[in-house]
Amino acid sequence: MNLFIARFVLGLGIGSKSTTVPVYTAETTPAPIRGALVMMWQMWTAFGIMLGYIVDAALIDVRSDLNWRLMLGSTVIAPIIVCAQVYFCPESPRWYLKKKRVNKAYQSFRRLRPTRVQAARDLYYAYVNIQVEESIKRGRNLVTELFTVPRNRRAAMASWIVMFMQQFCGVNVIAYYSSVIFVQDGGFTQRDGILASLGAGIINWLFAIPAIYTIDTFGRRNLLLTTFPLMSLCLWFTGSSFYIPAGKARLGCVALGIYLFMIVYSPGEGPVPFTYSAECYPLYVRDVGMSFATGMFFMRYQLINSNNMVFQLRSFNYLAIITKCIHYFWRVLLVCCMEYRRLVAYSPLRSRDKSTHT
Repeated sequence: MNLFIARFVLGLGIGSKSTTVPVYTAETTPAPIRGALVMMWQMWTAFGIMLGYIVDAALIDVRSDLNWRLMLGSTVIAPIIVCAQVYFCPESPRWYLKKKRVNKAYQSFRRLRPTRVQAARDLYYAYVNIQVEESIKRGRNLVTELFTVPRNRRAAMASWIVMFMQQFCGVNVIAYYSSVIFVQDGGFTQRDGILASLGAGIINWLFAIPAIYTIDTFGRRNLLLTTFPLMSLCLWFTGSSFYIPAGKARLGCVALGIYLFMIVYSPGEGPVPFTYSAECYPLYVRDVGMSFATGMFFMRYQLINSNNMVFQLRSFNYLAIITKCIHYFWRVLLVCCMEYRRLVAYSPLRSRDKSTHT
């Protein structure tokens, strides 16, 4: 019960953080490098996942009644460091302007821009946008307008598409159950299975680094259109590999498919959804829109985890596990193909490839 309560409170923090950080970054960064800085949220989330794998591998040899407690307890270290750094971050200038604190907004911009001229320019631009925003939303219900105004509805649909695919593209089962596949299918020990999963975690972080340079040059939509076909091929290869007779050959092919998938996922569908969702909405509904997009993200996250938990409880025999793996990888392959068609056809996804809005 204590663990459930702790995870419930943790979920409240993760939900608010997942909404606030991308919006805060989008509001404070210059347009030419906005995509690269907003995607840092996902990149360092992948870094945290990698650290989790490292801690798991380091503690796996500790006695069984203690190692899982140390694994959970070690996660408190990084949040304390991050929390301490938050006090050194300036407040969002847009928030200051909404509160009529123009001087503090200028001081915030001064910390965020290299020269006073640039700070004054962006202050004026943000001030004008705030005035337009206030005139538009005065006396209106923002939640209702998110669905009734065509411009807002298209932005919501586009952000929900990319959020949907970040959960349904297959990355979660790789992140959480790859060690199960390596142990039960490949005959690995528990320690070796975790070490093999650590490879996927390291790849996930390392291959997010190229997106720093491509997300603002190659474009958000182009990254998705390029990586989705490759992700589909990797899923097809991984699912088909389970038909290879049991042994090192099958394990090697499954591991290769998983690693290749993470290589393609990390610079595309990994960082793009939160970056895109933080900047595709009009200013006056951006906070509400991002909250809904994040809510949809975690709702699908919970749906996937619930499905996998039922699978873990019911499927203890070897054949059922292999059949489930084949069907899962092929199912997400089908979803990737369907969403690729939607990405090609859905024009609003083009609008933020090179964002120029504050």
